[in-house]
Amino acid sequence: MGGWVAAAGFAVFAAMVADNALAATSIAASKHNLGTTGTGSVRVTTGTDEVCVFCHTPHGGDTTKSAPLWNRGVNAPASYTLYDGLWGDRPSTFDGETATGGVGSISLLCLSCHDGATALDMLINAPGSGGYNATGASAGYTWQNVVSTNLMDPARIATIGTDLKNDHPISVPYCGGMKSGGAAVPTTIANCKDQDFNAPATGSGLYWIETGTANGTREKTDLPLYVRAFGGTTAGPWPAVECGSCHDPHNADTPTFLRIANTQSQVCLSCHVK
Repeated sequence: MGGWVAAAGFAVFAAMVADNALAATSIAASKHNLGTTGTGSVRVTTGTDEVCVFCHTPHGGDTTKSAPLWNRGVNAPASYTLYDGLWGDRPSTFDGETATGGVGSISLLCLSCHDGATALDMLINAPGSGGYNATGASAGYTWQNVVSTNLMDPARIATIGTDLKNDHPISVPYCGGMKSGGAAVPTTIANCKDQDFNAPATGSGLYWIETGTANGTREKTDLPLYVRAFGGTTAGPWPAVECGSCHDPHNADTPTFLRIANTQSQVCLSCHVK
């Protein structure tokens, strides 16, 4: 009996270790591990081996941002030029309004590294004692493969920059927003200005695009939409496309942190009916 109990206990322990290893793999083995143990080309050479600290802190996080326990200083929304400014006018491919306040929600947080204008170590609560700054301050780390003042190299595709006109629109209403006279929810595509989109699923005030079997429950691999306020005909809150709609910053299973693999353009065709 004792041997059986010991074996069972070892099996439980092994399962716990395996679970922890799997959990760690999701971020620690990805390009978003910017600490000294990171395997990506952009990481600190000295400073800290912590992984989560470059985005999150257990204490003193910024509660005004759209992510839990946020630990980074961010640029103002007005710092960015959005897709609707392409060619100096609204492009013919753009049907909706820009969200009130411009870039916001989860996208502003992604850009706090990827805009190439904010130091990668612009931390609110840096590791150790005495490193707290309510608005964020550079921790002064030494980096590999970045340029001056700890910025992402503008030659890298991952450096989105502050001019977003050549990137997929963000902070825009899904399916072009509400058409004139339509209902204030896009659960049927007939309520949308642009009807060559798949209708989103909804529940508990959330909206998402199903990427697998539709079951009325938002799964990790579904594409979330983020409710924002808009002007024009889409006056009220409406689901918006943001960086986090296609990308999961913790998903190391795809090289570019896509929520699902883009095999045969699966990410694109989850939303677009083409």
